[in-house]
Amino acid sequence: MIKQRTVYLSLFVATFAVSWAAILIKLTGAGPLPTAFYRMALSTIILAIPAFPAVRRTLKILNAGEMFWL
Repeated sequence: MIKQRTVYLSLFVATFAVSWAAILIKLTGAGPLPTAFYRMALSTIILAIPAFPAVRRTLKILNAGEMFWL
């Protein structure tokens, strides 16, 4: 039950944030390039946080030759 509530809360927060993003960007008066840069940078950081432990586990099992080709 708690997990389902967390999912719904996350969806609500995400929907709220996405719906207000365009309004807030318009109010700042920022150009398209800075807006795109900061959107990509923030989303990369946010998405990298939960993915980092899985990537670390994967990198531990690679040998030196496989690491070279990364």
